[in-house]
Amino acid sequence: MGGFHCPLGAMSPGNEGCIRCGLCSAASKADYAKAADILRAYIREHAPRPGRAEKIAVCGKGGVGKSTVTAVLARAFADLGYKVLVLDTDESNPTLARQLGLPSRKKPLRNMDSRFEQTESLPWIRQDMTFADIPPEYVSAAGNLMLVTAGKIEDPFAGCACALGALAQLLMLNLQLSEGEVVLADVEAGVESFGRGTERGADSVIAVTEPSLDSLEVAEKIKYMAEGLGISRFRVIVNKAPDEETAEFVTDMLTEKDIRYLGWLPLAKDVSLHSLKGTPLSKTDGTYRQLEDMLKLFLDENEMDYPL
Repeated sequence: MGGFHCPLGAMSPGNEGCIRCGLCSAASKADYAKAADILRAYIREHAPRPGRAEKIAVCGKGGVGKSTVTAVLARAFADLGYKVLVLDTDESNPTLARQLGLPSRKKPLRNMDSRFEQTESLPWIRQDMTFADIPPEYVSAAGNLMLVTAGKIEDPFAGCACALGALAQLLMLNLQLSEGEVVLADVEAGVESFGRGTERGADSVIAVTEPSLDSLEVAEKIKYMAEGLGISRFRVIVNKAPDEETAEFVTDMLTEKDIRYLGWLPLAKDVSLHSLKGTPLSKTDGTYRQLEDMLKLFLDENEMDYPL
């Protein structure tokens, strides 16, 4: 099956990591559904128990403000004394480093600039690795903040993003975190990454949504996908609400769908302006402070201390 990427990382049927679910050889919709059920059951059974929220995937429909939320949450984590690794797995968004207030992104994990360029292996990605094992040429850093980029699609015919997702998954799965360390993954828009299992290394998912039916349905689908990967800690942040009435309508819809939310953010001109200029959101901005409060609520829910 050309182009198939095993969600468990097996190189071929029967090889290391293969559970013989039949997903790679499914010849019909019924075969695929049966194999997917076996795979989902295996992943859920072997998923880590909830515990502390240390590896968080930030997801959502395109254009909802996912990267802005990721950047502010990462900075707020750092302000509280956490050492934060932001993993950029979105192959098309070029501005995350600027939103974090970091130098331009360093060498990506995989170079997709040219289909003819050799891609080196990454032997340093190994079981029980730590932040210190990531070579500095891949890390943009300032203070408690670090940024690692999986890669970007820069040229036509460079190939699909599957390999980038596989590397991000491998890094998330293998990182062994110490107390006071967290990983925030800014995931590509939509749900395709869940189809590849990129979020499998996460213990939590925060979905960013906006007041649109499409966005809410994507959030509901993300919840279903996350549960299929064994991730039970799922929260939503509602962004770009034009007024309180709309925000309440959206949060009521989430409650009806049994989806827990951390809060809502107003449609804010200054946030759009910062995004347009490519500058970090000010810590005195109302949106920044609201997200900081949501983060503290999230930490309190999971009985996590502030290192400072």
